[in-house]
Amino acid sequence: MGGDGIPQTIGLMPAAIRGPRKFTAKPRNSRGLHKWIYQFSEGSGKMRDLLGGKGAGAAEMTRAGMPVPPGFTITTEACREYYAHGAKFPEGLWDQVTRALKILERKAGKRFGDAN
Repeated sequence: MGGDGIPQTIGLMPAAIRGPRKFTAKPRNSRGLHKWIYQFSEGSGKMRDLLGGKGAGAAEMTRAGMPVPPGFTITTEACREYYAHGAKFPEGLWDQVTRALKILERKAGKRFGDAN
């Protein structure tokens, strides 16, 4: 409680009290498809709802210059869409995953499946 005796739960207020949430346009990639994948370098701690706790943490550590291996996060939206459509990948997700893996291979200087 605050000094005035009012509980300090502003971030947890029910929607009826808080009012409707403001929705912004969904992020799109260069091809105009929904953006399901974020490189660690693209995210931030402020994107916790979209990237999940671990994804936002990895992004924030990357932004801070900590020694984080290159990587990417599949968004929480992708997960919800996957389950909402009978365990089927959302349109464009697999293409974005394969592109993200190629970027990861380039940054790491290694290829998946190679012994070296």
